[in-house]
Amino acid sequence: DSITVRRRQAPAQGTWGVEVTETWREVAGRAEVGIDIVPFGRFDCTWPRVGWRLLLPAAFQEASWAGFGPGEAYPDSDAGVWLGTFASTVDDLSFGYLVPQESGHRPGLRRLELRGTGVPTLTVEAPGPVRPGFTVSRHDAHEVAGAGHRSELPPRRGTHLYLDAAQHGLGSRSCGPDVRPEHQLWARAVRIDVLLGVG
Repeated sequence: DSITVRRRQAPAQGTWGVEVTETWREVAGRAEVGIDIVPFGRFDCTWPRVGWRLLLPAAFQEASWAGFGPGEAYPDSDAGVWLGTFASTVDDLSFGYLVPQESGHRPGLRRLELRGTGVPTLTVEAPGPVRPGFTVSRHDAHEVAGAGHRSELPPRRGTHLYLDAAQHGLGSRSCGPDVRPEHQLWARAVRIDVLLGVG
């Protein structure tokens, strides 16, 4: 048996937006989740990312993963990472820029474990064929974008886990060219398949 949840997100005029379908099924004590994200209408701008976000307890402190690392990587800045197994504290996964901004994405996830005191270990497996990237952060993307300086970040609400089917490149607009066309993320349908377990 499975449970399917569909959401249609659109502005008031409803001529464009995104339809998200989540299908949940129990498999050997774990949750098998398939997420289909399908845009409709006309988008005239790029997307920063497309994927799934989970808000987890703040008690998660340690992360270990099989995928690309050890540092962050984006479509246009991935020459310094390799496929392997890595570990880090949650706080060290993101870079502490003076002006808060996107950081900490690791592509090609196979398996992620998050651990902390007083919380069960969360395991995320991505069986493929498409391997999502992941970001674990103390603040969500809206909080980061709204802060002009680190001191303006709001109190932590928890641990934010992003599982991204695709990411827009970073480029270097502050001191150089924008993202090259081959690394731009335009609206398109994507799917993420993961297995979630706790223990």
